Amino acid sequence: MRGVSRLMLRLPALRDVLRPLAAKSEGLLSLCEAYDDACETLERLRIPKTGDDPMRLEYQTICHEIETDIIEFCLRASQNA
Repeated sequence: MRGVSRLMLRLPALRDVLRPLAAKSEGLLSLCEAYDDACETLERLRIPKTGDDPMRLEYQTICHEIETDIIEFCLRASQNA
């Protein structure tokens, strides 16, 4: 559930939707955990590095893409409710 918590901090407008959806949807929960893993890796890559490290840029992109997927998932779920 760390991924859900991290996303609730990152995307406060989705807090009311994200938590209950993650509790019901194993797919969304897995996506949240993948987001947490990607963010942790990104944090480790940021600490000792300066400049445009390709691996760091790749993980920034991954985190952004997962955020986008989660936002779309939450919007679709709230429209279907």
